[in-house]
Amino acid sequence: MLCAHRMHAIIAAYSFGVPFLALTWDPKLNSFVESVHREAFICDAAMTSVETAVDHLCRTAREGIPAQERKQILGEARSDVGRVLRLFIKDAVKPFHA
Repeated sequence: MLCAHRMHAIIAAYSFGVPFLALTWDPKLNSFVESVHREAFICDAAMTSVETAVDHLCRTAREGIPAQERKQILGEARSDVGRVLRLFIKDAVKPFHA
């Protein structure tokens, strides 16, 4: 399990199926956590007691991340990245291959 405030650490944890507690400080972090349906595992470090944070960590460790939902979300992300590659990068390099 992971407890972090950095968005990329939380994204990596989610991607590998590692349960996490996100310590909020940036709206982008909240948006990501909400987009993967883990809003129960966000806490404001300035407003949350250590005991409550530990309780959340224990709960996320027990519950884990639903494998099928994670697989679907990662598939959607891969598809979106592929679309970006096709639309922008492929068209940008076409003139060099003519």
